[in-house]
Amino acid sequence: MANYIIKRLFWLIPTIFFVTIIVFLLVRWIPGTAVDVIEASLTQSGSANIDRAAIYHMLGLDVPIHIQYVRWIGGIFLHGDFGDSIIQGRPVLQMIVERMPATIELGILSVIVEFGLALPLGVYSAARQDKTSDYILRVFAVLLIAVPSFWIATLVMVYPSIWWGWSPSMELIPFVKNPLGNLGMFIIPAIINGSMNAGMGMRLTRTMMLEVMRQDYIRTAWSKGLNERTVLVRHAIKNAFIPVVTILGGSVANILGGAVMMEQIFNIPGMGLFMLQSLSQRDYPIISASTLLMAIIVLLVNLLVDISYNWLDPRVKYQ
Repeated sequence: MANYIIKRLFWLIPTIFFVTIIVFLLVRWIPGTAVDVIEASLTQSGSANIDRAAIYHMLGLDVPIHIQYVRWIGGIFLHGDFGDSIIQGRPVLQMIVERMPATIELGILSVIVEFGLALPLGVYSAARQDKTSDYILRVFAVLLIAVPSFWIATLVMVYPSIWWGWSPSMELIPFVKNPLGNLGMFIIPAIINGSMNAGMGMRLTRTMMLEVMRQDYIRTAWSKGLNERTVLVRHAIKNAFIPVVTILGGSVANILGGAVMMEQIFNIPGMGLFMLQSLSQRDYPIISASTLLMAIIVLLVNLLVDISYNWLDPRVKYQ
């Protein structure tokens, strides 16, 4: 397995390289430039005789785009420097470090909610195939898939405040100061964000469990007189979970994307809200660095998912 992990980490290098090219180019193809944002800000403050060429030169945008890319990627890989924010003038890495913990906490809680709903409910639905509880859970899964999470989040923000005068905290509560308050702030957006993918996970888990339970070795386990819990836990679940873990592991990207909406609606100062604000300001270094870090997280999670196959099924061999 060690050789497999080393090879996968090696192949991450060209993947990340192509990601950097795509990210760098895409943010510069967005209509409008950072110079337009700075010029508008200076105009509103009453400044006159704004020299756009000087602003372009100050930001390093007056050179060909391939030179801009070499400077950016060279600063990252040679010095660990993601550059400075065009608008705020602060180091991008420092700003990301300040906001990353909120997104990581929201993401971890969302994954816990997703797995906590998808796996046990999917297994239970398969074990009670065509019973009333199975039909109820299948309808519930379809609802989770069909109802947009941002719509639910908006309802949670609006109606409780109208009916009961209650709304989620709009200011970040540090975990070290108030763990329960911090959890209370994150749990609602995490439930909504995690439920977004739980419906698909429930249906996939049910399908794979039903397929596994038709196998000969499951019939043999039943014929030996083993109880339902033993058959499901010891013989069926691990073999059914390989495609499920693949899909749920790949949903990390959707969770990170959903975090953008949740942080915007619940005013959580994480990476999602940070990227939205930077996008509106055309702050290229922040957008590029944030997207690159998110891509690296998704790639590493996919690697962990691949490694988990051997634990789920010892017959899986890595080459």
